Amino acid sequence: MQKANRFVSFVSKIKFANFRNYSNLELDVSSNINLITGPNGIGKTNILEAISLIAPGRGLRGAKLDEMNCLSSPEESWSLNFLIKGKFSPSNISISYQKKTADTASKKLLLIDNKPAKNKDEINSNIGICWLTPQMDQIFLQGGTARRKFIDRIIAGFIKEHSSALAKYDYLLKERINILNNSNYDQSWISIVERKIAETSVIIAEARKTFCEEMNKIIKNLPYNMPKATICFDGFVENKFGNVSSLQLEDEICEILQHNRRIDAHVERTKAGIHLSDLVVCDSVKGLNVKFCSTGEQKSLLLSIFLGEIFAHIKMYNRVPIVLLDDIFSHLDEKKRKIINEVIKSLGAQVFISAVDADSLGIEEGSVDKITVVNNEIKRLN
Repeated sequence: MQKANRFVSFVSKIKFANFRNYSNLELDVSSNINLITGPNGIGKTNILEAISLIAPGRGLRGAKLDEMNCLSSPEESWSLNFLIKGKFSPSNISISYQKKTADTASKKLLLIDNKPAKNKDEINSNIGICWLTPQMDQIFLQGGTARRKFIDRIIAGFIKEHSSALAKYDYLLKERINILNNSNYDQSWISIVERKIAETSVIIAEARKTFCEEMNKIIKNLPYNMPKATICFDGFVENKFGNVSSLQLEDEICEILQHNRRIDAHVERTKAGIHLSDLVVCDSVKGLNVKFCSTGEQKSLLLSIFLGEIFAHIKMYNRVPIVLLDDIFSHLDEKKRKIINEVIKSLGAQVFISAVDADSLGIEEGSVDKITVVNNEIKRLN
């Protein structure tokens, strides 16, 4: 596959309105590599977070919609507008927050070329977004929920139905508990809901297992001398998937849900299911679980997953994703910084980097557009 034939996404302008610390800001972008520098607290990460919201989910901070409101105008809804260049449509993407009213829940609104998106996953087939932040180092040390959400967010960037399936699954779990809270619930109705939970579970398990297998191949073939991860899901549904028919697996899930109705009603949550599966990450050579690896090895394994995500966009969709690096260079050793710079240089991706200063980044000076934020206004440093 020739590099010249790859689709390269390029953000050429961003307009902020009441987003985080930006009440009104326009950022014109003319370079592939964009370095945002300055002291902590000026809003560097806010710019990267805005771009990350193009991807499915809550962005690189995982924040709730109302947490992104401008502090100086908390009563106002925020909005973002992006002009995109590349060998694809759309060319204009608008993301905004609709505040909760008496009749509607709060939600994120997405317009593509000034038309409402058909669904929240529509943009996935055109644009890929990958990011790496220092906070991601803690994923391996946190509970299963953080690891599961971490990889599900990545999967959603490739399998456009995945985030919808996860949202449907969560809704069905809540509906089931609501039914169980009624002592005189309809047995046939809860059976229908549990069958839908089982069907959605199998869809999610297939996406997870298929993606992890493909990612492991990509990570293994990364052309870099570094510890590399293997990833898989550990859970009843994922472990069974592929070993029995989908219908048989659905039946087994339904049996478990039916058997657990009384205890689930008592604790008001579903104690068995795909929402409790865990992501297992190991060193591909040592076979050692990441939680038993050194801090340096953990950083390398995380970096290998991040690089695998980038190269997966190229292999699966023939597209180069937009890359967001939020203050990570100061947390990496020279070898890892060199690998990231090699990737940036070789792929021609558009990259947004935040850093307190430009020292030790190792990026060629002439190739970078340097900016900072002064009094919520963009100032170019080149």
